[in-house]
Amino acid sequence: MQIGQGDGVAGDINVTPMIDVLLVLMIIAMILVQLRAVFVLNVPAPQPGPTTRETRIVLDLPAGGGYRVNGTRVTEPGLEARLHALYGRRTRQILFVHASGERSYLDVIHAIDVARSAGVQLIGYMP
Repeated sequence: MQIGQGDGVAGDINVTPMIDVLLVLMIIAMILVQLRAVFVLNVPAPQPGPTTRETRIVLDLPAGGGYRVNGTRVTEPGLEARLHALYGRRTRQILFVHASGERSYLDVIHAIDVARSAGVQLIGYMP
């Protein structure tokens, strides 16, 4: 038997360190799952009181021209005043805009600018 002589470095992969790392990661994962259930959240109780359900406001730009707010025809000079009156007492400042495909882009942008100047904070576009 000859010691010290061989072909050089062995080509076998030593998987023992990789299995050790895998076992440590599995133990850490199991501990983290247990810790996640320990945290308790203090959620405040719902406040009793009147729940007012606000109807949504839709600004419609029909194909024939003009404006409609929830189906009521509004002239262009009175649009800002009408929107300001509607949004003056609302908690959620959301407006939905529904424009006909025949209206120009400039008309839609003008209506949005008027709504912004009336105090609308969030504008949604309807198809």
